[in-house]
Amino acid sequence: MSDRTPFVLLLAEDDEDLAILFHRMFKSFEPRWQLEWTRDGLGAVDYCMKKGLPDVIVTDLNMPHMDGFEVLSWIGSQPPPGPTSVIVYSSSDDETTRERCRKAGASEFISKTVSGARLHELMRRILIARSSSS
Repeated sequence: MSDRTPFVLLLAEDDEDLAILFHRMFKSFEPRWQLEWTRDGLGAVDYCMKKGLPDVIVTDLNMPHMDGFEVLSWIGSQPPPGPTSVIVYSSSDDETTRERCRKAGASEFISKTVSGARLHELMRRILIARSSSS
């Protein structure tokens, strides 16, 4: 990761307790990350429209106002700003949902029951890929 700009991660999650847990987990991986949180997909789109696409978006699928599929669709409709990874996580862990997310542009799909170690490995891979592309 470069020292010149922070790695920005946007979390779209309507459950505040889960958002706090993710925040603590991500900060334990890398304290220099800039973490942003919105309570739904509409907030995520609003953030991106105002500040640009972050390095990574982690989005729940089932949220009020705009769900994760709609967030993926909106991101896919934008001009390519550079490599933004979109990680979808959900309690809906069936193959049909996973495939629908992949087709909609998700970089990764993880279950809400994923271990912290698995999530850390996924974030490490994303950081390495981002570092080698800059």
